[in-house]
Amino acid sequence: MAAIFSVEGTLPTGAHHALAEAAKEISTKSGLATFTRGVAAGTLLTLLSYLLHAADSTGSRIVLAYVVGFFLALGPFDHVVVSGLHLLFGVWLGDTVSYADVGFNILLAGAGNLAGGLLLMTLTHTAQVKGARRDKHG
Repeated sequence: MAAIFSVEGTLPTGAHHALAEAAKEISTKSGLATFTRGVAAGTLLTLLSYLLHAADSTGSRIVLAYVVGFFLALGPFDHVVVSGLHLLFGVWLGDTVSYADVGFNILLAGAGNLAGGLLLMTLTHTAQVKGARRDKHG
């Protein structure tokens, strides 16, 4: 879809400039900032998956998706797929973002997403569940 949206005239006037500027901003963040923004995104998305599993109605799932989406947009945090697509727009529409920037972001944001999702959320959730079972039975 990014390639389709990169065709002149597909998006409204000014959209290409905005996408190229967003990519430029993402590509100029430090490696540590990219990683920590990835940790935040991974944590939020994993939290969303746990909350959606626990929610029992469609309405509550919609509200949860909206709230977590709001926090993701508020950041803005680096989800490996979303940031990678933003940077591809920068490569195709601008002149300051390179494929090396895309690869660098994919590595660091992906590692951050895994750290946030697996270590912060899943590990703590698993420890919490095991602790609750031990308290209940022991």
